[in-house]
Amino acid sequence: MGDLADEHERWRIHRRAIEVPRARELLKEAVSGEPDAAVASSVVLPILELVPEEQHADWMERLESRGRSYARRRSAEIGVLRRARRGDLAADEIAAGLDGWSDWLQLRLTEGLPGADALALVAERGRTRRVRGIARNRRAGGG
Repeated sequence: MGDLADEHERWRIHRRAIEVPRARELLKEAVSGEPDAAVASSVVLPILELVPEEQHADWMERLESRGRSYARRRSAEIGVLRRARRGDLAADEIAAGLDGWSDWLQLRLTEGLPGADALALVAERGRTRRVRGIARNRRAGGG
């Protein structure tokens, strides 16, 4: 199995468990006892993408306060992303939020936004060249 005193080994074990839904309760307990805050955050952030929003708070409270604020922001951004993928995010909401959204969310939006108007906003005002380029490419029908 490996040396559980090594945070890299614990992370490898946690990473495998993230993908196993029936292991999540045990993983949640492991995160509660995880001595390395970075490892704990590295488990919770991808879990937030996999579980329903009503479970986010339970996962986030397993983190130290510093990591919790970052996880809260990610949780909110996951909510925005899920709305966008359902087509429930209006172009005016995108325009209003885009400047404050993280690079992570902007990149994910380029992959999941339906509609040319929404993609046009991201193509024009996305924070990074990569985000703008992917949005332009998708808008042009390239992916």
